[in-house]
Amino acid sequence: MKYLLGIGATQFFAEFADYVQRKYGAEAGFISMNLPRLIEELEKLEMENPIICSSINRIGFRVSGGKA
Repeated sequence: MKYLLGIGATQFFAEFADYVQRKYGAEAGFISMNLPRLIEELEKLEMENPIICSSINRIGFRVSGGKA
């Protein structure tokens, strides 16, 4: 799933979340260095309150999309 966001194959996120919910009764989590874009795409998929792990820091280290 490493490159799905970059190539625009975001439908897999919804399918993954559904699979985790059905199989394990849990919420899926997502990890991305591009938090703004991931949030935007998950909102398009109508995911509410997704669990996301991302780099957030003052100097913008390992943060895609810049400080803004």
